[in-house]
Amino acid sequence: MRKHAFSLLSALLPLLLICAQISQSQASSLIINIAPSKPMYNAGEQVNLTGNLTQDGVPVSDALIALEIRDPKNNLFIIRAFTTGQPIQGQVPVEITSIIPCDSSGNPQYTFSRGGTMGFKVTFKNNMASPCQAIITINMFYYNGVPFKAFVAFNGTIDAGQTISFTIWPILIPSNAPTGTAVAYACAFNDLPENNGIAYSPEKNATFNIVSQSSIKETLKVDNGKFNITFPLTTITIMLGNYTTSAITFYNYRLALATCKFNVTLIGDLNNDGTIDGKDISLVSRAFGAIPGNPRWNPQADLNADNMIDGKDIAIVCRAYGITVIIDP
Repeated sequence: MRKHAFSLLSALLPLLLICAQISQSQASSLIINIAPSKPMYNAGEQVNLTGNLTQDGVPVSDALIALEIRDPKNNLFIIRAFTTGQPIQGQVPVEITSIIPCDSSGNPQYTFSRGGTMGFKVTFKNNMASPCQAIITINMFYYNGVPFKAFVAFNGTIDAGQTISFTIWPILIPSNAPTGTAVAYACAFNDLPENNGIAYSPEKNATFNIVSQSSIKETLKVDNGKFNITFPLTTITIMLGNYTTSAITFYNYRLALATCKFNVTLIGDLNNDGTIDGKDISLVSRAFGAIPGNPRWNPQADLNADNMIDGKDIAIVCRAYGITVIIDP
């Protein structure tokens, strides 16, 4: 009887150990957080998003984060893929091997004119032993860190061990683009982060010149499980409204995701026409010196909300003079 019981226990022990490991795995927590430095930004300000990734309360410095921001009309605004500090160890499932600025024939070209067209030649490889779905995105930034284009460049299946090269042309460079060295980031995903898709590998970047050379402002910083992404809302016609950020990672067989929102407004646009101009200065000037209860009081002109319309309010409008935004109807 004892021998039979011992044999039964020996048979059950591996199963019990597996159950214990599963229980311990389920108890472990992978948590990602991301949040803006404030809930609302004025057009022309710099957006600041800060996040972190922890496992059981300990910072994770070697995970891969996929981050996506969508504008108020749900258009792709920013799309990035980066580690939380340390390089990824081992072979990644799908990798971008190169992204090269090019002409219409796919030949390398690194200088482009305002109002002209350009392209990219992108090469990526499936390192897995089975075919998979791949989405390749490109995100373009001016030298000052302002994003100006983000789009899906490829969406399809890539066979096991296959390498695919493709050319995207034409991409229009805005006629009012700031001159300098711009940068483009190519990323590979199994699906977009807003659909709970994850990044296959860290992004690959390429630089190109718009008319003249300049230094590039760094927009992404990572350090020991923490990450920070910034971008100014200048030199582009920004859309007012709510922007949605999605961050997702798959690490140690666990999935973690987080979302946050921030709002973009235009302080000083008193007549709500999407442009700060002489009409707005005139409206503030008419109410100059007024306080609540005064017949000339205009609460919209009290831009710093101090219950007095004075030189500070006029200064706010003057500093924003010339800014134009897109008002979502």
